[in-house]
Amino acid sequence: MAKVAPISEEGPPPLDCKRRPSQIGLGHEVDNRSLLRRLRDNIRSFAEQTGWYDSTTATSMRKFLRGRFFGALAMIALFLALFLGEIFVLAQVPTNTELDVVLTFVFAIFIFEWIGLTLTDASYIFGFFFWMDLLGTASMLMDISYMLGPDATEIERVTEGANQDNVIVVRAARAAKLGARAGRLSRAVKLLKMLPGMSDKQDEQKVKMARVISNQLNTVLSTRVAFLTICVVVVLPLMSMWQYPEMDDSMGAWAELLGRNANMFHQALVSGDVSQQQVYAGIMQSEVVRFMGSYQDFSYGPFEACYGDLGSSGEFICQPSVLNFNYSSRFVSPTRKASIRQFSQEHVRVSYNMRVPHQEESASGMCLLCFIVLVMCIFGLLMSNSISQVALLPLERMLSVVRERCQQIFKYTTDLKDDDESEEEEEEYDQDIEHSSEFQL
Repeated sequence: MAKVAPISEEGPPPLDCKRRPSQIGLGHEVDNRSLLRRLRDNIRSFAEQTGWYDSTTATSMRKFLRGRFFGALAMIALFLALFLGEIFVLAQVPTNTELDVVLTFVFAIFIFEWIGLTLTDASYIFGFFFWMDLLGTASMLMDISYMLGPDATEIERVTEGANQDNVIVVRAARAAKLGARAGRLSRAVKLLKMLPGMSDKQDEQKVKMARVISNQLNTVLSTRVAFLTICVVVVLPLMSMWQYPEMDDSMGAWAELLGRNANMFHQALVSGDVSQQQVYAGIMQSEVVRFMGSYQDFSYGPFEACYGDLGSSGEFICQPSVLNFNYSSRFVSPTRKASIRQFSQEHVRVSYNMRVPHQEESASGMCLLCFIVLVMCIFGLLMSNSISQVALLPLERMLSVVRERCQQIFKYTTDLKDDDESEEEEEEYDQDIEHSSEFQL
């Protein structure tokens, strides 16, 4: 046989067919991967080299985070994060302590889950759920009062000249609040795995390859449905932020009207004209009575109006000893100070009870979140079932037939092998007989 000559060391190196043409250069390689992807690959390779993912600690933590107990705890924490703030507004809880304690505990659970999955799950790092869980965890800061959240004991104040700016600020705050809570909806995608037809328990009897493909498609569909839903919820409120404000401007208009009358009374008071003081005091008294009666048919309205002075620090000081109004209103001061809206002019301040509008807003927000979760679950289930009918079931049947044919082939091969072994044993037996001493004798 002719011998093959070895390749000379001075010859050109063999071409690596696994490299893409864009990665083959003149003496150097071009890495077209993004920075995050390269960082993720480096982290994974380092963890695999050190054997961290296969260690007892990482395996135990991963099983705990993927287990039923922590899954149920995470679902309860998600429910509290989505609805507890709105429930407190509906109940008009006047303090922040109870809500802050519960949300701090929820915040700790979210941080523990995010850090645990980042350290123990190689497929989680810099993935879709990595960023969504990070956004949802960071959004908890906007609901805790001692961080960046609203204060239930703080009154909503609108000073003179800030009414139009306040409209944009309020809308921006509502959009930011809704967007932050929409980020937490990515955690609700895990509910899809608990629905019938999408769990792993029903795939135990299927072909292994079909089960893997089913899990991959369910994950992809879940991320796409969650991303689309979150984008719709976050982007749509931003479109109406700069439009003409569809809100009741009568509160600011009444405050401005009473402020003009109060300025006239203040000028008469400074000049010392007693007759003018009595005239403007009577005008203000009649206007205040008309002001209180104009909101009798609404779910919100004024409960206080006082004369005083707006200091340079923005704090209004009532002076009932100078001018006291006599009025009656069906509205009272709410127990939750955040449901009070105050309009302060230079010499007059009016306070509104906004309890019912805030409760209605919270109820509508809860209904919106429930509707979003319902849409995500229903359409995720429908898409999964559709793909199962179109692609997975034919693939499963095909793989089942292939498996049966392979079993038959293996069976025939085993039978042939057994026949060959039996024939070899017979030949050996004949040879033994021929070489035996009895046969030779």
